[in-house]
Amino acid sequence: MSWLEHIWPEWHEEELIGQGSYGKVYRIRREEMGHTFHAALKVIEIPQDEAEVKNLLHMGMDHFSIRSYFESTARSIINEIGIMETLKSGTNIVSIEDYKLVNREDGIGWTIYIRMELLESLSDYMNRIGTIPVEEAVRIGIDMCAALECCEMSGIIHRDVKPQNIFRTQYGNYKLGDFGIAKQLREMSASYSQKGTAMYMAPEVSRGEEYDSTVDIYSLGIMLYQFVNHHRMPFLPPYPQLITLENMEEAQMRRLRGDAVPVPAGVDPVLAQIICRACEPYKGNRYQKASDLKNALMAWAAGKIMPYTGAGGSSVPGGGGIPGGGSAAGGSARWRSGVHRGPEDQGLRKARGFRSVTVSRTSGPGKRAGRSGKAPCRRGHFRRRPQIQRGS
Repeated sequence: MSWLEHIWPEWHEEELIGQGSYGKVYRIRREEMGHTFHAALKVIEIPQDEAEVKNLLHMGMDHFSIRSYFESTARSIINEIGIMETLKSGTNIVSIEDYKLVNREDGIGWTIYIRMELLESLSDYMNRIGTIPVEEAVRIGIDMCAALECCEMSGIIHRDVKPQNIFRTQYGNYKLGDFGIAKQLREMSASYSQKGTAMYMAPEVSRGEEYDSTVDIYSLGIMLYQFVNHHRMPFLPPYPQLITLENMEEAQMRRLRGDAVPVPAGVDPVLAQIICRACEPYKGNRYQKASDLKNALMAWAAGKIMPYTGAGGSSVPGGGGIPGGGSAAGGSARWRSGVHRGPEDQGLRKARGFRSVTVSRTSGPGKRAGRSGKAPCRRGHFRRRPQIQRGS
């Protein structure tokens, strides 16, 4: 009898499909009346090996303190399972089927077995197919927004939205998993440790400031930015230039200190607007609800948003027609394309070298005498206000 049959006799191990700091993941199967069923089994050892115990002993902890330390770790994993149980009715949340906590008989520690639906991680899927098409990136964004809506309704911040924690079904739908570092909103304060993946972390988290559920929207926005930008993060050299370690360090430093991310090149301007707004460095300028971002992505996918068109007929990012384009709380669109951003941004605009000039329009075909308007421009440069063409 295998080790698994001691836990669930009807299930049999097939192969190891993943391994990391979180533990090991196996593909398992069960046969019933001529049918074969598969699932994923995550096995978490606490502690992972005796070296962890020895390190704590060298730090001056006694055996009672060490047991208490590892017991708190086990409780946090059970907390993760409880969170996922709360959210399992959500279509875009990974479903846990069963779990067991087994106390070790040969020493300090526990083994946690978590049986869940068998899915392919987004990171593995990306390694298998290469570049994610833009349309599929938008689908990922919509599905993740649906998952984050469930989190918002349950008062949960995930804090680690990244490809490794997103999973793909055989039908091309996407689900959010791994709530191991999620915390209830009511427990949140600035004094909490900076958990999460720095690669997708919001600036306010890295600074140790108080934060809210918009940090998940930010992480999703950065991930979408990467998908549509040849898998390159903001501030990295454009494709196909080489990327050095110094480039990566500088790009992360600029993003975490709050520099406004540049518009990704070669992307539909309206989609670029949506993504850049999701990863605004100032949380008040982001989408405030996952539903706002989801509605914008769905409208773009349905072709219901038209971009602004400049005087020469070239498209420039603007924001007209984007759902949720009202106040900051509902979603004020403040794009870096030269389109007027509103009085609340004047201080920021001056710091970035913008000023406003008055454009007097003379009489002529298609113009009316006496009309004037303000148009933003860089110092030393002049730009007319773009004419707005709205979709039907």
